[in-house]
Amino acid sequence: MILIIIFTYYALEFLKELPDAKGVSLGFSNISENNINLTPLNPSLIPDFISLNFGTQNFALLANYYLFGFSLPFKNIKTGFLWIRTQIDEIPEYPFLEENDTIPKLKTGEFSSIEEAFLIPFKFKNLNLAFQFKIINKRFKDLKGKGIGFDLGFKKDFKLKGINTYLGISLLDPFGTKILWNRGSEDKENIKILTFLTFKKNLKFISLALSGKIGYDIELLYSSGMEIKIKDIFSILAGYDREPRFGAGLVFKNFEIYYSLRIHELGLIEVINLSIKK
Repeated sequence: MILIIIFTYYALEFLKELPDAKGVSLGFSNISENNINLTPLNPSLIPDFISLNFGTQNFALLANYYLFGFSLPFKNIKTGFLWIRTQIDEIPEYPFLEENDTIPKLKTGEFSSIEEAFLIPFKFKNLNLAFQFKIINKRFKDLKGKGIGFDLGFKKDFKLKGINTYLGISLLDPFGTKILWNRGSEDKENIKILTFLTFKKNLKFISLALSGKIGYDIELLYSSGMEIKIKDIFSILAGYDREPRFGAGLVFKNFEIYYSLRIHELGLIEVINLSIKK
């Protein structure tokens, strides 16, 4: 039963559980910094600088997530590429079940699933609206599915009583993304609506950011986060999205490393990712 729950609930959320340690720690609520890793949540977060990103996540020893992406701005347009993959494998297919007519004597079957997405976001530099094209592949044992979709993202920066304020709105799969399976059936990824709001205040030696996200994806969802950055070098992160999240980060000129830890009901979830900027 637990394997079915993992597949139907967690694996299908792989584009919301991205292996980006800073994003995870803040509950994916911060909209203030551009990051190619977070374009699945809002395409307008495409950086206007060259970057190369790697990320990995261990989900309670049950699933592994991988990420590779880069941003490559041109004169009047920002674009990039992002690959995300989640994998569950080598888990016994019949755990803790007594032998019966439908379960073989040798319980050697294994549960496995793979989901991955290829995303290409782009945005004209003088517009607040961004577009993203995506290809999704899914596999559940010998069942394979493919889908093509797109997302829209909006971001606006302004000052509110001396505080830097960032507003974001995402419309993901606005017409639904169909997943066609090799056995002739199809599923549909429902439309998702997300709104983000971040307040950031820069002081002499530290900066403080408070962020929140609220949206709808079959059901209402919300999260929040806080970041304290000391001398633009060391960050302390905390957030909440179904459970508390914590993290830390270091910035060395053009190099960043972030780590996140979550205490989930299924076990510990650790995320680490590296970013090189130019």
